[in-house]
Amino acid sequence: MKKLILALFIICVVSQLFSQTSQSNCPNSDFSQGNFNNWHCYYGTFLNPALHSGIVPDRHVINTKTDSLDPNTCHGLLIVAPGESYSARLGNAHTRSEGEQLRYSITVTNETNLFIYKYAVVLQNPYGHAPNQQPSFTIKITNKNGAVFDSACGYYYVYGQQGLPGWSTCDSVVWKDWTTVGLDLSPYLGQDITIVFTTRDCSLGSHFGYAYLSASCSKLQMTVSYCTQDSSATLTAPPGFTYLWSNGDSSQSITINYPDSGAIVDCILTSVNGCQVTIYAPLFPTIVNPNFSYSFNCTNSPVYFTDLSTVNQNEITDWVWDFGDESPPIMNTPEPTHIYTNTGTYYVKLKAYAYGGCCDSIVKPITIYSNANSDFSFTPQCNNLPIPFFDLSTINQDTITERKWDFGDGSLPVINILNPTHTYENPGTYNVSLIASSSHGCSDTIIKSVSAYPLPLIQFYKNASLITTSSIVLCPFDTINLNVSHCGTNFEWTKKSEPNWFSNDHSITLSNPGMGIYVETYYLKVTNEYDCSSSDSLNVLWDFSGCVGINEYNNFIAAIFPNPTSGEVTINMEQSCDISSVELFNFQGQILYKQKYNNYRTNQLSLNLTNYKRGIYYLKISLNDRFEIKKIISY
Repeated sequence: MKKLILALFIICVVSQLFSQTSQSNCPNSDFSQGNFNNWHCYYGTFLNPALHSGIVPDRHVINTKTDSLDPNTCHGLLIVAPGESYSARLGNAHTRSEGEQLRYSITVTNETNLFIYKYAVVLQNPYGHAPNQQPSFTIKITNKNGAVFDSACGYYYVYGQQGLPGWSTCDSVVWKDWTTVGLDLSPYLGQDITIVFTTRDCSLGSHFGYAYLSASCSKLQMTVSYCTQDSSATLTAPPGFTYLWSNGDSSQSITINYPDSGAIVDCILTSVNGCQVTIYAPLFPTIVNPNFSYSFNCTNSPVYFTDLSTVNQNEITDWVWDFGDESPPIMNTPEPTHIYTNTGTYYVKLKAYAYGGCCDSIVKPITIYSNANSDFSFTPQCNNLPIPFFDLSTINQDTITERKWDFGDGSLPVINILNPTHTYENPGTYNVSLIASSSHGCSDTIIKSVSAYPLPLIQFYKNASLITTSSIVLCPFDTINLNVSHCGTNFEWTKKSEPNWFSNDHSITLSNPGMGIYVETYYLKVTNEYDCSSSDSLNVLWDFSGCVGINEYNNFIAAIFPNPTSGEVTINMEQSCDISSVELFNFQGQILYKQKYNNYRTNQLSLNLTNYKRGIYYLKISLNDRFEIKKIISY
């Protein structure tokens, strides 16, 4: 099995290819989201840097200032790698025997079998410390169980010491400038791996160590820049390695003049610890096969174009779209949108470019059809009444073949009805939409707010008390105010017994219509400001026989005898009273007898019922300030 490559290579020799590779297939491996998403952060001690999980603000830091310099390197180290926008600092300049870790996990695929990271290291170099006590930086490639895959090529360790090749010194600090590292993960296709970065201070708590990081992943492959019209081919190996080509060249890119079509070129990628992998590429010219598709093509609506171009090697890197309507070309996107304002046939041209500049173009005709212009009108109504809707949609050079109404109240849409009606059960404002579609599938949507006006809510009140039944019972001589809340702007009262009786106030006064049982039905129609009307009725029953406490104040009639009677009756008072009137009523409340007095003071009265028919009568005796009613039975 090929060994995993861990190669260190100075960033200044990295070619344009790395700018492509940095567009990582590993999300946020380069910290471009400005945070530690997809990374796992740990902190702890020299002996256990992963003692705790989580981010410590001064020990896990995102850097964005690309021109800032590290102060502990005599201002010789940029804290963000050249060409990058972000980096992470792992650790800090404190001396507390601290340790930190950052981990990034991926599933190795053909798209992610090359993991490239950049790092810079800053370590104090304490004198008199054993190597295992020194500040250090470690890189490990582990499996899902945390074991190192390959102790030779999957592990890197350095501690603070003088004389390391490629390192610089600033007082007691040794530091490594930004370095690019390429990891060949192809032996682990389909496996889950984790790249673990660890920094430690010295174990004695008096010296610091930290590192700066950025990473990306892509394919481990050679790129070939060779078009059909070219007389030479340029081959470029991935960054992060030292190179040995089959022609003996040791640069990252080589040029072959007048290449033999089909010839195989290989390059050995080597890390400083001797781990190697060989990659191959056949010398075939890059052939681009441009193609694209598009969505519905209607005026004044976005037409969505999708690149379908293929290439026999490398990748498509750029697109130039000409939409055929004299609008400016669109570049650098595989999925543009375009709006045509006029119908007709347009010739759309796509020119697709592969890595190395090889390109080809294709032209396709696209016919733009008329779009519908949706519109409708409506007549507002009260809730529980049907609201008529009228389609006003139009279209040029085509016909409308489908209409879809959504009335905004959760009811099922209505399809292919030109002028529907809809009834809302509850008052409110609803968003009604109409989608009008043409025979070519071009559609337009319009949304309008439609109000279903509320009906007046009628509630009857007896004086200030809400009446909760359909009937009320009153006693003779009761006077009440029958009213409704101000639920409208117009009130129409009528009653059953008198068809010509009418009142237009929100309240009416009811008083005793007689002494006996009497029933009346009152009708009310209320209209509100929306011209919505509600009607209701109330039955009123006057029933003396069922009333309690009708007599005002204390009773002053002591006795009536004989009762029942067929002739004269005697009425005894509790004491002498100033009587103002005596009245006799039949059962229907009609007055049969009335005698007024000028404060006639007496304690006894008599009344002759000889000429009255058998039945029930009511005797009402009034004083100046009160009255009392008693029932008399005649036989």
